Amino acid sequence: MAPGSDKKNTAVTIKGNAGGLLVRFLDDEEYHFSQLLNEFEARLKQSGKFFLRANTSVDLGRRELDQSDLELLQGLMARYEIKLEKIISGSNATRSVARHVGIEYVLPNRENTRLPLQTSRETTGASFDNAEALFVRRTLRSGQLLKHHGDICLLGDLNPGAQITAGGNVIVWGTVHGVIEAGLDASPEQETVVCALQLTPTLLRIGEVVARAPETRSRNYHPEIARVSNGSIVIEQWKPPRK
Repeated sequence: MAPGSDKKNTAVTIKGNAGGLLVRFLDDEEYHFSQLLNEFEARLKQSGKFFLRANTSVDLGRRELDQSDLELLQGLMARYEIKLEKIISGSNATRSVARHVGIEYVLPNRENTRLPLQTSRETTGASFDNAEALFVRRTLRSGQLLKHHGDICLLGDLNPGAQITAGGNVIVWGTVHGVIEAGLDASPEQETVVCALQLTPTLLRIGEVVARAPETRSRNYHPEIARVSNGSIVIEQWKPPRK
């Protein structure tokens, strides 16, 4: 099968985490590096604002690149105001070039990369894309930012001064006292919701609608869900759906 003939967005995957973003290029000689850059740029054009100024690592696998290749990668990311924090490379030649041009590099390990992507004809289903949620189990403290281009599920609290920014929905299985921005990549016809066991954010944004926390609120806390209705953010009790 020729590269890209029946496949879309399979050669470049993007994974978000609390520390930034991991971009992984398919480690397959069938794909020329220029094709990977073109696909990466297409993803940036689609959701570039979610990569803006994010610390980003690029996993190049064992692919051998020369100086011009790495400079093209740097230039592409610079155009979209993305910080290339480091590359992850299993190639001595690529790491040598990275050292020469001043790019930080690390060897692949189980913490900074993922298993190789498969290019089998039998592979079905979507690759990592905007539809895949990011699940994080921790408490976000003041000054910490959790950013993802899809949905986010946080198992923990969002403390004052911490922030969640999501392209889709946000679910917090805990207490919210920080800032939440949700639905930043949702189309106008898509409903975006923010849910939490205790929803008392200092600022809440859903799409283009922004609301600030009232000065006083009831102390009778219960799970709540926020959504946009008639141009305003409405917060209601979060109840399980009726069967």
